[in-house]
Amino acid sequence: MTETHTCPHCDSTDAHVHLDSAEYARGRRARLLLLIAIRAALLLAGLAALLLGARESDWLLGLGSGLGLWAVVTAAGVLGGAIAAQRVSRLRSLMIGALLAGALTPLAALVVALLGPAPTVGFAAAVALGHYAGAAGAESFRMWRLRALFGQDTRAGEIARDAATRTRHRDEDGADLIWTLGVSIIVGIWVFLTGLLPVLAVVLVPLHLAIVAMVRRRALIRSATHA
Repeated sequence: MTETHTCPHCDSTDAHVHLDSAEYARGRRARLLLLIAIRAALLLAGLAALLLGARESDWLLGLGSGLGLWAVVTAAGVLGGAIAAQRVSRLRSLMIGALLAGALTPLAALVVALLGPAPTVGFAAAVALGHYAGAAGAESFRMWRLRALFGQDTRAGEIARDAATRTRHRDEDGADLIWTLGVSIIVGIWVFLTGLLPVLAVVLVPLHLAIVAMVRRRALIRSATHA
């Protein structure tokens, strides 16, 4: 007679690896805190580099322009995704929002370049850092709230811990940091290039769209595969 094994955690008789949600949440909270600290360290390092290598007028105006560029493009993407969500699935609406933001990014970079001073590496770097500050700040706020939720001894906290454990293969915390840093650097490059030759925006729009589509498509496929 074959002996049936029952998991002491969930009473399942199927062979599986059981991961305690509270244990996983503790590890995830530590990683989230580390990634928040890394984002802050990168921002401080960028500010120090600007203080040492760029003119004050360049980096002050560049930081503000980069932050404004991020806010406008992000708001447009969120709004476009929200409108699309009324007619298509959530994943498709997220993709639409990302593509809309991607299409607007080179155009916004062109506007910043035309309204800013003569194109310099210092100004473009400041714009990139301002963009990074907005994106990294929003991500850090989201991660801090998630970290706090994981630590709550409430029903909402328990649901969040269980859900995070089930979907742990879809965690993109580290990849999000790389993507944010990469996009901010690209924004700085676009500002510099369009400042030198504004007509380049015609080429940069489809190029940026292709980059966003490739990265977002891979992320969505990864999400669907491990759902």
